Amino acid sequence: MYIVVPLVRCRFHFFQSNPYASGAATRLMTDYSYSSYNALQIEVRRAMHGLSIQTSYVLSKSLGDLFIESDHSELDFTTLRNRGIDKGPSVFDIRHVGLAFVSYDLPFGGGHALAGNSIVNRVIGGWNVSTITRIQSGRPFKLTSGRSTFNQADAGVILNGMTTAALQDLIQVDAGPNKNKSFVDASLVGPDGRANTSILAPPTTPGQMGQYIYLYGPKYFSADMALQKSIPIREPLKLEFAMEALNVFNHPVFQVAGATGTLINITSTSFGQTTSAAVPERNIQFRMLFRF
Repeated sequence: MYIVVPLVRCRFHFFQSNPYASGAATRLMTDYSYSSYNALQIEVRRAMHGLSIQTSYVLSKSLGDLFIESDHSELDFTTLRNRGIDKGPSVFDIRHVGLAFVSYDLPFGGGHALAGNSIVNRVIGGWNVSTITRIQSGRPFKLTSGRSTFNQADAGVILNGMTTAALQDLIQVDAGPNKNKSFVDASLVGPDGRANTSILAPPTTPGQMGQYIYLYGPKYFSADMALQKSIPIREPLKLEFAMEALNVFNHPVFQVAGATGTLINITSTSFGQTTSAAVPERNIQFRMLFRF
């Protein structure tokens, strides 16, 4: 009697789809992201009697779902269940921008109301004064808790006892500790240098979501001036002299949060402090050009 035992061969396959990404996050690349820009632009030009004026004003609004100051960075959605949570101002959302360019040929020298002989005209003639002035609203920044308590991402902040508009009114530049500048009111800073937890606090419960608060820094003002003189020698030779003063009034404009100026951690011991200037100090330059 023979008993036949079938031979069963089993084969198991263990494989990894992408062995080079072992232990790394897996991301889906799509075109889900969103951004928009809308603006009203007004420009006025006028020229008369040696005076040239060009002014412009832009009222704009820039929105998006990626609050990063970079063209090659990435950031995960807070949650795929509601991608609209990340919608807000972009880092380039500067609501108001006013720009004025004024140039005036001084009425001295040949061909003008106040003229002299040829020697005098070479001294007093050919002068031009000009200025470029820029005034704009502050850059936006976002408050963060510094704690990844929601989907391993920042869950925003808890705002107590006031609205976002009232909080915006407390953004101002004052003297800060250690010769720094503070761009928030002293009432927003606690004794340890962090944000006052009675007003701004981080979420403490895992999964808890606070508010995503966007604020705007101090307004920007800059004025540059130039004094130029053209000295004709003979055709086609000409000598040009110029004195330029950048930030002529030496008006300080401090940059919120330094060079990045985007994310402000309320749990930092230097909350609200900055040492960076958006506009450098007054700079005077002299130029001499010889054209032929």
